[in-house]
Amino acid sequence: MKKIVIDSCVFVAAALKKDSQHQEAVKLLNKFKSENKWVNPLIVSEVATVLLLKTKQTQFVSTMLDDLFFSNSAFIKIEKLTKKLWLDSYDIFCHQNSHKLSFADCSLLAQAKVDQQEVEILTLDEDLLKELN
Repeated sequence: MKKIVIDSCVFVAAALKKDSQHQEAVKLLNKFKSENKWVNPLIVSEVATVLLLKTKQTQFVSTMLDDLFFSNSAFIKIEKLTKKLWLDSYDIFCHQNSHKLSFADCSLLAQAKVDQQEVEILTLDEDLLKELN
């Protein structure tokens, strides 16, 4: 079974109606609604930080995080970040040529390499898309 790993930018764009990629993000999340979806803790942290910086609304961010990650009926599962995944993320981050990928982005690339099953990364990030191709 294919594993879907979702980048923080998809969640941020979907949460913010004024975001230029809002419609595309919502479509992407709906398309994979019934799939096996995962994020790692670095993505959760990035979603929380970016949403708070953009909205300055702690209650809004808290509600979004609960709905997405922390409630019993959460939209997506949070995967444990193993030591190997941390080290692989660090290696990718330190050796990237573009200098445009966040550590969280590098964790997605590492996750795709570490997992034994087929992994698809959902992102709207052009720099990350370039690394995937």
